[in-house]
Amino acid sequence: MDLKEWMQKKIEKGAIKSTLDGEDVIMKKSKIPILGGDWVQIHPPVNEDGSINYVNFIFGGWRNLKILIVALIIVAMILYAFYEVFQGYSILYNEPCVQQCIELLRQTPNLSP
Repeated sequence: MDLKEWMQKKIEKGAIKSTLDGEDVIMKKSKIPILGGDWVQIHPPVNEDGSINYVNFIFGGWRNLKILIVALIIVAMILYAFYEVFQGYSILYNEPCVQQCIELLRQTPNLSP
C-alpha cells in the first residue's frame, strides 16, 4: 500500500461528503474533546481521483496558507522595524559630536567613592 492509498483510506474512514453553501465539502466528526465531537470540514491531501493536492498536503488548505503568509509578513515588518532602529543608533553613534562626548566621558575620572 502506497502513501496515497493509505491517506485516501484514512480520509474516507468516518467521513461524510456534504453540500455546504453550494460547495461539496468533506466533513468528519472531531475527536478533540474540547470541540465536543462536532462535525468539522476537512481538506484532504488526496483528491477523489487519487491525485495529491499539495496545498492541502503541506499547509492543510488555502485558508491556512493565507494565514501563514499574513503572519510571515507581520514578522518581517517587525524585524525590519528593529533593523531600522538599530541603523538609526549606528548612524547616531558615528556622528562626530557623539564621538567627542564618548571620548570626554572616557577621559573623566570615576567620581564615585
